[in-house]
Amino acid sequence: GFSKSIDLQNELKKENVCMNDILEDSIVSFYGLFKEYQITPKIEICDDRVIRLLNENMLKSLNIVLLLNIINFTAYWKNKVHFFCLIKKHFPP
Repeated sequence: GFSKSIDLQNELKKENVCMNDILEDSIVSFYGLFKEYQITPKIEICDDRVIRLLNENMLKSLNIVLLLNIINFTAYWKNKVHFFCLIKKHFPP
């Protein structure tokens, strides 16, 4: 219950994370599945490093879930899903 959520918040280590690097790594790790499902992601990542105070493992987990959903929807809609990733420096922290 409530005490577990407090413990979880205490366990989440926040650090300065480069969102560009995490997104790039996540997409590269899914390359085989993208190729298998004939998905060609359109990726625009700004040249500036976008640094945010986050829990890196949580961001990686979120990326995995999102990328798996993209693959699942692409298979369901027979490759008619458009996948667009965008990271821009001016997004608020």
